[in-house]
Amino acid sequence: MHIYQRIKDFGKKVLLVSGLVTVVNGCNDCQKGIGQIVNDFNNDGKSDIVNVSYDGAAEPRTKGYTVSFDSYISLGQEDGTFTPQKKAFHFELKPENLQVGDVNGDGNKDLLFIAYDSDAEPRTKGYVASFDQYAALGNGDGTFQNPKKILHYNTKPDY
Repeated sequence: MHIYQRIKDFGKKVLLVSGLVTVVNGCNDCQKGIGQIVNDFNNDGKSDIVNVSYDGAAEPRTKGYTVSFDSYISLGQEDGTFTPQKKAFHFELKPENLQVGDVNGDGNKDLLFIAYDSDAEPRTKGYVASFDQYAALGNGDGTFQNPKKILHYNTKPDY
């Protein structure tokens, strides 16, 4: 057997093993951009924590995805502790680039994020994807409205 064929066969085995490791350990890319934001979401002067979590055991969604993304909030207390996490809202798509802002000027903190939809209709150059900016408007009491699309990007935004 030639050395080239041995290298080629070895490469195939490495790809197979690495693919199995990814399946067993979960999708690391799915957790990219998932995180935590600290800010005062109920306007009481104390920091609150919003966590975005990834659930790999959720019911199947489109095109074989079996993940779910949800946000949870823990409100800051006078003694520096936090309330138990309470679900704030569900993300329909994988959130990335989480930020805080006041989108509608009402004085309440809103959560902003980019969502990537790999199931979108085909676009230019054969890509099948969509990138959209969403906002979950804050109610000023530590709760949020369901996220709504506020901006569409023709290409992947640079963030």
